[in-house]
Amino acid sequence: MLKDQLWAFAVLLPFLVAPAPEKPVEKPPEKKPVVIAPVKALTPAKVEPKPVQFGSDIAIGHGPLIQPDQLVEIHLVVADSGGKELINTRKRGLSIIVAAKPDGIGYLDRLLKGMHQGGVRKATLLPADLNEGRGLPPFVPAGIETQVTVWVVRTIKPNR
Repeated sequence: MLKDQLWAFAVLLPFLVAPAPEKPVEKPPEKKPVVIAPVKALTPAKVEPKPVQFGSDIAIGHGPLIQPDQLVEIHLVVADSGGKELINTRKRGLSIIVAAKPDGIGYLDRLLKGMHQGGVRKATLLPADLNEGRGLPPFVPAGIETQVTVWVVRTIKPNR
């Protein structure tokens, strides 16, 4: 038995002690500089607001264009020229439902013209623009310049 163990040891010894055969060392391939081509954005980075007849668009909106004589649910914020809020329907969560008149001369008709559902528009109103200089009693006194912001919450389909 010892003889068999010595024989196995003698046979395996060269393999245990001998170094592994050397493989040729390959150099890693040279890294070439990576050139990244400019990528075009899928959506524009900034949407330029369309020119509007009255006021300036803060947000264009995502929904359909407001049609003439359509009922529209809006939020309205009216502030004086110093920034003090006189009317704010968003604060209490009470929206206003108005009919969009196609050729209306009121400030809301002019603000809503060309707006989309979800849109936000801001305008500065001179005293003569707001109810012919009378203001909006009891909230807005007569004869002051106001900042008006209107949010179109949704359009309401008429029941027919």
